[in-house]
Amino acid sequence: MSAPTTRSAALEVARQRAVQQRDELADLYLAAFSTPAGQRVLLDLEALVHQPCLPPTASEAELRDLNGQKRLFGIIMERIEHGRRERQRRAAGDGSAGGG
Repeated sequence: MSAPTTRSAALEVARQRAVQQRDELADLYLAAFSTPAGQRVLLDLEALVHQPCLPPTASEAELRDLNGQKRLFGIIMERIEHGRRERQRRAAGDGSAGGG
């Protein structure tokens, strides 16, 4: 096997592993936040980031901090939704790895 082919194969294995890990983590996010306790935590996090009490004089650093919190909440929601899609895909009988 030539070096480029070996490298391509190694990259593909790494990509597949990353996809599998992403899907497994999405499943864990879904499991954790699908419980009644998880739903309450999500509601609390959403309130914390979407109903801020920053004054009009808030500094740029405070605004950046709030934006970071909103981004983190968005990532959590994206992973939960990915877990839902993966679960639906598996339930439909398509056990192939990957997907968007």
